[in-house]
Amino acid sequence: MKRPQIKIPLTKLDYALELVSLLSVLGTILLFIVFWSNHEDKAVCIFLLIISIFTYLGMTALSRLPHILNFPVNVSEENAFILCKLAIRMLRWTKLFVCLMFADIIWQIAVYKHNLISISLYFFLGGMAICFIYYILKMTKITNSQQYHRHTNH
Repeated sequence: MKRPQIKIPLTKLDYALELVSLLSVLGTILLFIVFWSNHEDKAVCIFLLIISIFTYLGMTALSRLPHILNFPVNVSEENAFILCKLAIRMLRWTKLFVCLMFADIIWQIAVYKHNLISISLYFFLGGMAICFIYYILKMTKITNSQQYHRHTNH
């Protein structure tokens, strides 16, 4: 069965997640430029910056193509909208955590001049894990049209 292509309208939360993700990438670029002369590990910072930018761009592009994503349940006409909405929201949260994580790592290298793992890295990884668990569990509960209509009315 071909999956329907659905346009998911952005909510205020979606706009906020996108804005903070974008600002974190732009801030990372600015931080990199400002502290360029201080970087002892220029190659590492350049690599991390490139990974951060491509991750942001890739996840942004992927969020516009929800019909190609994999889901933990079968997709039908009845549940496609809510599944896509949840998957995109999960993707946006993940993008935010990844962008903030790279910004923090580059900050640690540029400002504190060390490659030690900061405690904040555990926050970002934990946030991603909680996000995955929450949204996947939420998607697995979407199995019939009754649940679909109940969730889309909010």
